[in-house]
Amino acid sequence: MTLADATAGSDVRVESVDLGDEQANGWLSAVGIGAGERLTVLRRAAFGGPLHVATSSGGEFALAVAVARRVTVTPVDGREPSEGGER
Repeated sequence: MTLADATAGSDVRVESVDLGDEQANGWLSAVGIGAGERLTVLRRAAFGGPLHVATSSGGEFALAVAVARRVTVTPVDGREPSEGGER
């Protein structure tokens, strides 16, 4: 699953980041959005807007959905989100 699939309020662990640009991948990793990091999706903007995420180190960022689709994650509790986005 990708970060773009995660529901608001969910905790996920980053498995991989592939933006197609090593410098961009490195920047995300430097701010706490890299392999092995834990993220919390705080909210999702309406109409396909950005995702507001918090890193385990306390940073908060808004990520475009196009970026979130390139971040592979696993739910921390091991559950996949159910259909319709409800948990």
